[in-house]
Amino acid sequence: MLMLEMESDDEGYSDKVSLQRLSETQRAEMAVQLLLSVSSATLSQVTARLLPLTMRDFISALPGEIALRILCWMCVTRMGDGVSSLVRDGCASTTINSNNNNNNNNNPAYLLAVCLRVSRRWNAIASDFTCWKTAFECAWLESASSIRHATHNKTSVDESCPEMVDWKYAYRQRLLLERNWINGDFSSHEISNAHNEAIYCLQFDEEKIISGSRDNTVQVFDTATLAHRHTLVGHSGSVLCLQFDDSILVTGSSDSTIMVWNLPSTKSSSAATVTTQPPSPTLSPTRILKSHKQSVLNIKFDSRWIVSCSKDKTIKVWSQTDGSLLRTLKGHKAAVNAVQFKGNVCVSASGDRTIKVWNLETGETLKTLVGHLRGIACIQFDGNVIVSGSSDKTIRIWNVHTGQLIRTLEGHTELVRTLQFDQTRIVSGSYDRSIKIWVKIPYEISRLNATSEAADTEIILDINTEIYPIKISDKFTLTLATSLSLDAVAAAPSTTASKKETWRDTSSSGKSLADDYEYVMYGKVYKYDESGGKNLATVYISFGGLLLVVSGEPIDLLVGQEVYLLMRKNS
Repeated sequence: MLMLEMESDDEGYSDKVSLQRLSETQRAEMAVQLLLSVSSATLSQVTARLLPLTMRDFISALPGEIALRILCWMCVTRMGDGVSSLVRDGCASTTINSNNNNNNNNNPAYLLAVCLRVSRRWNAIASDFTCWKTAFECAWLESASSIRHATHNKTSVDESCPEMVDWKYAYRQRLLLERNWINGDFSSHEISNAHNEAIYCLQFDEEKIISGSRDNTVQVFDTATLAHRHTLVGHSGSVLCLQFDDSILVTGSSDSTIMVWNLPSTKSSSAATVTTQPPSPTLSPTRILKSHKQSVLNIKFDSRWIVSCSKDKTIKVWSQTDGSLLRTLKGHKAAVNAVQFKGNVCVSASGDRTIKVWNLETGETLKTLVGHLRGIACIQFDGNVIVSGSSDKTIRIWNVHTGQLIRTLEGHTELVRTLQFDQTRIVSGSYDRSIKIWVKIPYEISRLNATSEAADTEIILDINTEIYPIKISDKFTLTLATSLSLDAVAAAPSTTASKKETWRDTSSSGKSLADDYEYVMYGKVYKYDESGGKNLATVYISFGGLLLVVSGEPIDLLVGQEVYLLMRKNS
């Protein structure tokens, strides 16, 4: 029981208690005794008054740059729509399905929106472009890379200048786009009489639309105005496939040739020039590649190679710089309908019902994936996942590193002729005259938080536990490598640091570093932060949208560099 000492007055006593003479423990006990003597309604009112006194606004109290880093880190840790609680000491946690789109609390933008309403100080910090850039990268890494690339090309500022991107606006616009996809909101525009015959292929960007047709021509249109700009003439057969980048266009035809064109500009100085300009010029190819014996069915290229496939059952690899034929890949028993490649790894789909995985440097067949019941018409590949469409009316999803069939999607009633996918969805088109939008592969994602036993390094890793089950108390070995070759050697540095390729494969043994591991993912470094101190660095790597954060001693990696993640459980 608390005994209170009373102050005496001239008459010998006083009912006033000297709180200053009480210890903090005594004052606390006195407050409790007083609160126990009041009604529940009064107690609720007192509690409401006391609750704000228990809160501390640490964000407002901290220096701006530290508060900003805290909010950015919170965005990263909320990456994904549903992520399990963190795991300690290299052990996995209980999994939450990453397909839960209704959990707004895990959305980085939801976090920032809440911060904007706390106070003026919080609003100022949460409005910083760095927070919204981080949130955008967490949700749509590939789109963020495209925005940075487009901004760099459209400005003349040097690399030391800050990025001129309104990331908050970009996030809002991308969110509206996602809602349009979900709700099916769109507007249609038509280009009349674009070709004289059926159109077989098409690609577009924000400046131009380029199409190839059975009428043997390629047509170029302005995306904004839909006005015709150029006609490209050269093929003597149907134009079956095409691809373009900022400088060149490559087309393939039923005449068995591949043509390379310098890409004309479609920009107009004003709206008036659209109606007053002279007739669109007819352009000719700058290079013609000949070696295929039958129709060229698909082509893909990057800064090094042009890869083509044909009805003649072969895949050909050409030099992008001079057009020379480097090698021919043979192995399919029917027409090769589609090819895709990332880095040195190429995947091909054939009428023989198989998918083959190739090493473009050596021409070696790495894997043959079997599962479709009829010929395969289309394929897409992001470095980790292969998605294929077939005459058997199904779409199949594969792990390229293990060759495992992950899932089969059924719904089309005829041949699946074309498809595309990103981090959130698969879009497919079929001879059944429908376009279907599929929710992206419903992986089970767990987030691991682990500490290295050998070095002062911590990691946060999102892992697909459907492909690689991992449970509490599992210990594992994790390796980052820039090549899977056992005989990799340093390559000559590129002039562009962000695109430097540190390793090239020279192995002739057929063995791979991946043979010693159970789980392999392919990704890219998108952020390298050395602001934590002289001997500290934090590296952010995305593996098809799955996050890896490595914090500790500096790692010899560059932004934009391609990286392999390899894991195996320790016995």
